[in-house]
Amino acid sequence: MLILDLDGVISPYGSEAKDGMAVARVGGYRLLYRPDVIAGLNALNKEGDVELRWLTSWGSDVRTHVAPALGLDDFPMLAEVERNATDRTWWKLRSVLLHLRGGTRFARLDR
Repeated sequence: MLILDLDGVISPYGSEAKDGMAVARVGGYRLLYRPDVIAGLNALNKEGDVELRWLTSWGSDVRTHVAPALGLDDFPMLAEVERNATDRTWWKLRSVLLHLRGGTRFARLDR
């Protein structure tokens, strides 16, 4: 399983598009991305050897608004956990620990 964040992973930080980058507008946000990265993720998704999952603070908006704007195939969210201000464990780590059991092999890409 490949668990992906959007900001800093698929859409790098910065405001200037460099060689090979494209720009998408989602709501009031300007997202930079590389079409070749999108094509590679789409190919992984279609091959079926790797399960792709979102884990991002964009929540379900990443599936309904961002992915279509970037030309990215739809793939599910990793189930999120409730964000608790008193819990000292980062919410994304809690989500991974709670939802990936039984020897699931995974890589998580986050900024």
